[in-house]
Amino acid sequence: MKGTIPSPNIGFKKLLLKRFEILEVNEYNTSKLYNKTFKELKNVSVRKNKHMKHLHEILTPKEKTEWCIFVNRDKNACKNILYLGKYFLKNQSRPIEFCQKPKENKVVIKKRQKKEIVV
Repeated sequence: MKGTIPSPNIGFKKLLLKRFEILEVNEYNTSKLYNKTFKELKNVSVRKNKHMKHLHEILTPKEKTEWCIFVNRDKNACKNILYLGKYFLKNQSRPIEFCQKPKENKVVIKKRQKKEIVV
């Protein structure tokens, strides 16, 4: 950010690389998927007076369940990243749930309209 002191991430990483092997993890979907079932979670909505407020830090399953499950987004992401690390060390790949789906290229062909001249 402009006007702030830069964080020592690159220097810290180089220092760690001298002694340890580092695995960088793509964080895609780690906070959004529940760490036990790998199903998608949604933000919790809370009614405050007459207004509904969505809490970004707390998630709940989209489907109805027998119990009320509330998950902290950061703890859920940490557990999923740990799972990704263990899975990668064992299988040398990434689980399908955490892979980005390829974007579909939709090509729309529009025909040119003929202009009619009225005399």
